[in-house]
Amino acid sequence: MRGDDPPPVEELLLAWAYLDTGQPDKAKALWTKASAWLDGQQEAVRATNLAGTLPAGALPGVAPLFVAPTHPRYSAFDWETWHEIDVLCRELGPRFAAQKP
Repeated sequence: MRGDDPPPVEELLLAWAYLDTGQPDKAKALWTKASAWLDGQQEAVRATNLAGTLPAGALPGVAPLFVAPTHPRYSAFDWETWHEIDVLCRELGPRFAAQKP
């Protein structure tokens, strides 16, 4: 059973299957959901980094906002899941980029 906010491995696999079976609308919806999850993980890490610096004063708390977001591989899920998501995104990303009008 999947938890409340699991990594989007299944969504990416289904997106790939929908693309291969000629259902690009369903594939795009799952790709968008997975991308939003991955982007949300980066924002959560940035917010945590920001919150950790605030007790030192306002200026140190603002600096992390201008730093590139931490890579999602540093989130809580294991390296195998991260690798699987990375491979799926590298495979699917160009296919969705090619579909843009």
